[in-house]
Amino acid sequence: MNRTIGGRSEFHIVASPKKISLLGCVLAGGHSSRMGRDKALIRPFGPNGPTMLEHTFGLLQKLCGECMVTTSAGRAYPHFPCMFDEKPDLGPISGIMGALVEARKKACAGIFALACDLPLMRLEILERLAARQPGESCGIFFINPPDGKIQMLAGIYMQKALPCLQKGIAGGKFGLYSALAREDLILVPYDKSDAPVFFNCNSAEDLAYLSSLS
Repeated sequence: MNRTIGGRSEFHIVASPKKISLLGCVLAGGHSSRMGRDKALIRPFGPNGPTMLEHTFGLLQKLCGECMVTTSAGRAYPHFPCMFDEKPDLGPISGIMGALVEARKKACAGIFALACDLPLMRLEILERLAARQPGESCGIFFINPPDGKIQMLAGIYMQKALPCLQKGIAGGKFGLYSALAREDLILVPYDKSDAPVFFNCNSAEDLAYLSSLS
């Protein structure tokens, strides 16, 4: 950037915002009860395509220096660094809390969490969140403007969120949205054309729908 003062040009370097350090976290701790088999290992676009776990893990690898998978106790995924939920059957809040603790050990400012069952998610969508500065917020998430729904399973959780989640569990609030105050979140709206990336593949019917797209 330059400006002219008294006939002289002065040049000023404008520093870019510092990129925050995030631990990538794929959430794969569900029971896949509606699918009837482990959905993380399903290849929704045919035998030559990636599994849903490979797809989501690969996306986070391009955004974060280090990534891991949070999963249920006893269910490990070969070739992926895994961390088991300390509090089973509480839903994704357990995996996110554990990942935040692990991120703190690695001196990371937070985690980039992504559910494993988002086969239509694209890198450029996630980059929109990664480009935002968290400030003093608990995290950065997408919001659907028409209905106000916040996408809590594809977002950035800062360390500030951890005590809020712990307090929520202590008070019987196991939902991520109920444990975090809306005013403590940075919300990024997305267009209707981007809505398909948040499609969760949870059942045989969902797989059939995906097959119809290929």
